[in-house]
Amino acid sequence: MLSQRAHALTAHVAWVLDDGDASVATSTHVDMLNDATRNEAYARAIARKAPSASLALDVGTGTGLLAALVANFNRDIRVAACEYHPRLAETAKDVLQGLNRVDVHHMRSSDATPEALFGDKTKRAELLVSEIFDSGVLGEGVIASVRDAKRRLLTADAQILPARVRVVGAPATCPALRALATGAQPANLSTSSTTTTTAAGVVALHWPRVASRFGGRMLAKPEVLCELDFEANERSGRVSCCHVLDEGTDGETGQATSFVLSNYEDESVDVMIVWFEIDFNGDGAVLYTTKPMTEDELANADADADAEMRLSSSHGDERRVWADHWKHELFILPQSVGKTTNGTIKVVTAHTDDALRIGVATGGDDVVAPPVDVPRISLDDVHAKLQPSPLSSPLFSDAYGSLPWRHALRWWYEASRPDAVKPSCKSAHICACLISAPALARSRRPISTGVVPGFSETGMVDLSVSNPLIVGESPVVLPFPLWQAPSAEPVSAVGIAMSLVPSSRIYHACNFDGGSSSSSNDDDDDDDDIAILGEGCVTLTALRPAHGVALWVEWEQPSSDPPSMWPLERQAFLPLLEVSSRKPGAQVDVKLRVRASDGTVDVRVHDASS
Repeated sequence: MLSQRAHALTAHVAWVLDDGDASVATSTHVDMLNDATRNEAYARAIARKAPSASLALDVGTGTGLLAALVANFNRDIRVAACEYHPRLAETAKDVLQGLNRVDVHHMRSSDATPEALFGDKTKRAELLVSEIFDSGVLGEGVIASVRDAKRRLLTADAQILPARVRVVGAPATCPALRALATGAQPANLSTSSTTTTTAAGVVALHWPRVASRFGGRMLAKPEVLCELDFEANERSGRVSCCHVLDEGTDGETGQATSFVLSNYEDESVDVMIVWFEIDFNGDGAVLYTTKPMTEDELANADADADAEMRLSSSHGDERRVWADHWKHELFILPQSVGKTTNGTIKVVTAHTDDALRIGVATGGDDVVAPPVDVPRISLDDVHAKLQPSPLSSPLFSDAYGSLPWRHALRWWYEASRPDAVKPSCKSAHICACLISAPALARSRRPISTGVVPGFSETGMVDLSVSNPLIVGESPVVLPFPLWQAPSAEPVSAVGIAMSLVPSSRIYHACNFDGGSSSSSNDDDDDDDDIAILGEGCVTLTALRPAHGVALWVEWEQPSSDPPSMWPLERQAFLPLLEVSSRKPGAQVDVKLRVRASDGTVDVRVHDASS
């Protein structure tokens, strides 16, 4: 597949052959696969439903593990698994190759026919399994997918897993967060066409970390805002969900929920915190929640990071792992709201097929603001507004969706141009230090061959997860804002792994033959100045047990000293795989090099203790 790719330094765009090499091991799918609480809940729920079905449909199969669970709990069932993403579909086929009762189809379920999926246009599935929820529940199209499946692909009395999802929320105070949406907006703030709400902005963050760092707290006991009942037996195929908009109509109704502001101390209500609870079988026997973790739960998540945890069948008492794949949707109000004379506020909730709408009323039936297109606030905006930039350079920006040196590399090239104006910075330093972050390290660890947390205890004897796309063969550098992880802290001195100093050599190297020499991908070109623009190395010594390496960029202005601070806002995270590298006193070499072909930064970590 041909796709456009921009050079990291020059921004020149070229068409390249994209072989889809973005593996599961380098994506947030690893975090999801490491969520033992989620995995075991699915396993327990499927174990109850799979034995009674003969034909099953898996919508959005991803790596194929839910389809494998269904097949392992019923040796006579056939499973049709749909996955639209080509790389994931390929991975699922590889993972499931030993299960000849599972067929992986590279297509959307909405584009499939019974004949294509089941080999017979008259057949329908008796069981539907899926996991197509984002942090706000609806953003991945679960309502439309289930509705379509019920109309065309399922029997009238088909079982659906998960059966029910409750959307839960609570009002909170956090003036600093509300300033994101009501102050001067960053230039790169985007507007989502699918997310509409009476809030002024919505952002997915871990609420406990926001509350701890920026001074926020819940003001009332959480309440259920609405419930989605996917298993309601309506032959028309209409999903029985609270206040789903009719297709083709503009009107909507809302469900009102009253909150008693029991923790109110003259603060304003600035944000609605929203999460969800999954009732897998619809009877409360198997539950999963994304509710904000308490301080005790966060402490336990760190303490138990190297041990598997089990889900209790008792709601609210589960032993949870910390996970990043589902955060909390924070609906930021356009203006602060105080409690009414009776000490309550009213929240109105409605939704479309793919987005929640939240409104807050102070009295009567009037909400704070009418529904409007809401800005989807990114983590970049959180950094831009809450942590002012230390630089005057217009190129300075740290995008959490990419590795932290992206803008530094672009600055390096522009400042090296022969006609460049005098740069506002002398240099950019790619810094590193060892960190302790047990919960984050656990969520990002490669999957061990044949072991998926939470699945290995559930009778999956036929599945061997040995696909390197999932397992991973080396440490992976992933962008992550470490202030969002529980208990992330440095356990070594800060070192400069590489310094980017403007030089005419950089400009000419990038423009030599377009900066696209194919040989630059070979290791034997390390000494070629055209192939390798720069390289560096730093040795870090662990003062306490270390779980990974944090990498970030510090900018040196003409009057500033070299960096020595530990910034919490702008990092990539590189988990250490070798146990010996995690011990106090261990020494770790972090080596970096920048390739001229595409501006790629190669990062390698070696145990230097021996």
